[in-house]
Amino acid sequence: MLEPSERAAIIAKSLRDLLGALGASESILATAPFKVATLLQDLQFNDPAWPKLSLLKVPLSAGEHLPLVELAGLSFCSFCEHHLLPFFGEVKISYRPNPALGVASLGSLARLVQVCASRLTIQEKLTADLFAALSADLQPRELYLEIKARHLCFELTGNQRENATLCTKLSSLGTV
Repeated sequence: MLEPSERAAIIAKSLRDLLGALGASESILATAPFKVATLLQDLQFNDPAWPKLSLLKVPLSAGEHLPLVELAGLSFCSFCEHHLLPFFGEVKISYRPNPALGVASLGSLARLVQVCASRLTIQEKLTADLFAALSADLQPRELYLEIKARHLCFELTGNQRENATLCTKLSSLGTV
């Protein structure tokens, strides 16, 4: 595993070569590669917490009514694995808790979204990965996941469709 400074130097050199091939000026080549390399490292692609992150759960009392739990408006930003451009939006998680495992803390759900989104991916894969992680960890009676996102690779290309959103959804009844 490379040290962060070694990694930054490799990324910056690659970016300098790329920008040079695109005809960037010397003033851009002098500063942009290092700034972008630092940004890319800050975004934590391939977060070490993935896929080991476990949700913090709060136990339920025996016989307690099991309401549908819904958390909406979880903002995220990820990067398209095809174009290396951001896509961003919101996640909605709805589930009926497994009484034996309890309910997930709100913070751990938000962290799971952040960790899953911190990789180069596509929205369909992000939806499937989040759904699989939630299913495995919570083992809910019911689970519904929805992601709505804007994709800059779609908006900036010849399509030029500002504010268009892609919505991906997965739903299932649990086995409990």
